[in-house]
Amino acid sequence: MTYSLYFRKKVLSIKESEGLTYQATADRFKIGKNSVYLWSKQIKPKATKSRPEIKVTQTELLEDVRAYCDDYQYERAERFGVSQSCICYALQRLETGVMDFYEKVKAKKFSMC
Repeated sequence: MTYSLYFRKKVLSIKESEGLTYQATADRFKIGKNSVYLWSKQIKPKATKSRPEIKVTQTELLEDVRAYCDDYQYERAERFGVSQSCICYALQRLETGVMDFYEKVKAKKFSMC
């Protein structure tokens, strides 16, 4: 949970004006002692880390799943030149599991008959 910058400044100003310790300040505002200490070092919240783009695009992965629906994740990873965990996360972002794909393929086959 991230506290607002206004709240952080208020806590630190009360700590300084009343001469409270980190523990006393934390007890007064019902927050962690370490939070007060870290705010005294850096008051602004840290920016979120941006992750680099992965090598696998969703369209490429979807085409690969359609072409090789029985393959394991490590086999897909070898084809794309990435790790198995990268393929796992990409499949989760794709919001389609192997079973979902099989059900869609079965539905298409039965609808054509």
